[in-house]
Amino acid sequence: MSADASTRTTTPITLLCGPLGSGKTTLVRQLLRNTRGLRIAVVENEYAETAGVERALATRGTPLADDPDLFVELPNGCVCCSVKDRFLEAVERLVGRYGARLDHVVVEMSGLADPGPVASVFWVDDELESPVTLDGVVCVVDAVHFPLSADAQTPELRRQIGYADRVIVNKTDAVSAARAASVAEAVRRINPHLRALATSLERPGDGDADLLRFVLSVSTVSREALLSCVAASLAAPAAGASSVHETHTHAGDVRALVLERSAPVAFRALRSWIGELLWESGLDLFRVKGVVRGERDRPYALQAVNQIMSLEEMGGDGDFARVAGAAGLSQTTLVLIGRGLDEDALRAGLAKLAEA
Repeated sequence: MSADASTRTTTPITLLCGPLGSGKTTLVRQLLRNTRGLRIAVVENEYAETAGVERALATRGTPLADDPDLFVELPNGCVCCSVKDRFLEAVERLVGRYGARLDHVVVEMSGLADPGPVASVFWVDDELESPVTLDGVVCVVDAVHFPLSADAQTPELRRQIGYADRVIVNKTDAVSAARAASVAEAVRRINPHLRALATSLERPGDGDADLLRFVLSVSTVSREALLSCVAASLAAPAAGASSVHETHTHAGDVRALVLERSAPVAFRALRSWIGELLWESGLDLFRVKGVVRGERDRPYALQAVNQIMSLEEMGGDGDFARVAGAAGLSQTTLVLIGRGLDEDALRAGLAKLAEA
């Protein structure tokens, strides 16, 4: 959960995305009904005709029904584009007003919203001293209507899952166990590195505390979360000095790749190469996560979302083997999720870095 108010320096923010009708508002209501003492603010982004309705649905029977200032509606546009400035202003006002008394901000995005541009706003370096930090992106999908065929999945749906750290497969009480398992498998074909939770948000029952923890304790930028994600991406030990492999088949035009390299990687060369992939190559990269064995055997953490990149030495005084070995990593491992990934070009690019 959130850190204690006396020690926390920033307010964590969680982005909820997913198709219309998947259960995002139901999830918000469940979080607010079972806060476990946390003070949670909600920013709602829906269409003008639903203004007021969403507030009533989400806050009914929750503490926010008596504290309306903690629920902010942003109709007439999408937070990823047309009302992005208003969204940022709303978050800043919330944090400025409540300060350390605010434990978490949850943003419910519209069904068509792209979480990438919004997530990148909060993907900032510590030295910028932002009062808000991204905790994670959580996508909600509907087990009843989720299209299993990649051809039937919309680009918006694939992007939302591609950016997500975690996915909730909702309405499992209305489908068979086999159908629920097929939906979870289809989700992981798009993004094989996320964690998934199958449930019925209308009646989570004894799982309330687990649901709160699953949604609000992602800590996507943390060292622990990075090591866990990268380690989980390895389906089998790598063979040879260098390899690039797909952990799963791609869904439509969205692909997930894992790149590995045993030799040390030049820090500046890696930074330049990832920057080129993000900004100049024409690739549509959603997320990049990596644990890098750099010069002098130093471990580096690589993370990127949308077009924002962070590459920095991992904390502690250990070498690569000590830091990454605990997670089962023995060499540089990069995880890329996006559209139009060229396996051969990526293999060649990684090889050049090791030669630099």
